[in-house]
Amino acid sequence: NNASAAISYKPHTPIKDRCNTVRTSFVNPKKYYQKTDATPTENAIYKNADGMTLEHSVELHMTNSETMCQRIGKNQLEQNRSGFSLRFPLFAIGLLIMPGQAVSINLPDDGINNEEFKCVDWAWDSKKRTAVLTFGKDSDSLYSDDFEPNEAALIGNSFIDHFEMAQFENNAITWINATGLRTDQGQLSWTYNENQSAIRYEVELRTLNAHYISVDDPRLDPNDPTYDPNLSTTEKYNYFFKQSTAEKSIKINGVPVGTYQVVVAAINRLNSRVFQVRTITFTKES
Repeated sequence: NNASAAISYKPHTPIKDRCNTVRTSFVNPKKYYQKTDATPTENAIYKNADGMTLEHSVELHMTNSETMCQRIGKNQLEQNRSGFSLRFPLFAIGLLIMPGQAVSINLPDDGINNEEFKCVDWAWDSKKRTAVLTFGKDSDSLYSDDFEPNEAALIGNSFIDHFEMAQFENNAITWINATGLRTDQGQLSWTYNENQSAIRYEVELRTLNAHYISVDDPRLDPNDPTYDPNLSTTEKYNYFFKQSTAEKSIKINGVPVGTYQVVVAAINRLNSRVFQVRTITFTKES
């Protein structure tokens, strides 16, 4: 109830930011306080998962112990591999949370049940007068005293929803025409197995463009005898209605009487999508 806008998620650390080896350097009092490389912290399981060596370098100018250096390197590695974060726009309550502060977040619809997170970034949106906070998954295992990396699955991903998208079942879309509806032209509903995933839906009404010209149309090729310099590519469909929703039904208005293709797409956090298409007819004027 504290969110001022939609919450966005990043399930894993992007490959461009990921690491499986951390090289650290420190100020060594045994070598006249010169910068000295510590033993790298690395993880064979992470390397195997990435298929390559991904290194991060950290210079610790205020550290004079190799032991502490290795522990910091290990913490850096595990924080990086934890990966799961969420961007949480908040109302005024966001002013009470500062970077580094641990919080418990409860979003049962997204499969997050009183999980511990740490605020890793904070920004103020002056136009909307809201605080935009970024939270990273936190865990005791990130801060263990052991030098050895956690030889286990990625931390913080045990509660993430399923990313495999199920297909729509046959005839999943139901269309109720204007009959019996006082104000709306029609109502569209559908069924879909969300499999405990965070799903949003996009609905589109479209008709095939009778003058559609594809990019591989020979009339666009200067070397083809049918070439027409006055032609250009066109959209395959004409769109009359587009709407996103978290529900499995919408009411439709403002569409000219006629027959349309309706496309209902289910989309998860990773923007993977599956869809179903059906033909529907409007008989009531908008």
